[in-house]
Amino acid sequence: MLISESTFARVTNDVVFTSSMNVQPKGVRQPITVYEISGVAGAYKTTLAIDTPSLVVLPQALPVVFAVTHDDDTTDETWDGQITRLSSQRFELQTAKPLREFTNLRISIVDARLNLLAEMFYGKVTAAHRHQDDVYSVHFTSLPSRVDAAVSGLLLGTSLEASASLSDARCSISSRELVSQPCLEGTVVPARNIY
Repeated sequence: MLISESTFARVTNDVVFTSSMNVQPKGVRQPITVYEISGVAGAYKTTLAIDTPSLVVLPQALPVVFAVTHDDDTTDETWDGQITRLSSQRFELQTAKPLREFTNLRISIVDARLNLLAEMFYGKVTAAHRHQDDVYSVHFTSLPSRVDAAVSGLLLGTSLEASASLSDARCSISSRELVSQPCLEGTVVPARNIY
């Protein structure tokens, strides 16, 4: 849970403070400090259970193409990157594109010829890597069922190519079309929304 600096000043002795960060929300001219709290202090002494699965280093990085989204709008520009570490909730994205915290991304896993290997999925940049300028932590925000199954398979050591869940989702698409065309046009794919 994130709270503002003014709220934090009023409840400092009543909460368990985890971390702070500077952010610049829409419509705010200057960056503000927000505080992450994980529980209630004092007589209640209750903390939130934080389940953060460890990131698994992938034997081979997954190439991706992504676009930055703003509300329901997506930019026309796309960038290349690769997923290097993965968990069921988040992943590390390596890319030459500088990204800010809380940036929303629309992402597709691709092969060397820009053939999409699955439907698009969504994530939110949560942090830049402390020791590498081009690596970002991204939290999954919505995963179509086939991508969710592929992530689970990768975490169990199955190669992406061996994942039957992606075989019927393949299509050829240029990175520019990533923004406006889903891989399976006209198909509704259930998604796991992650918050």
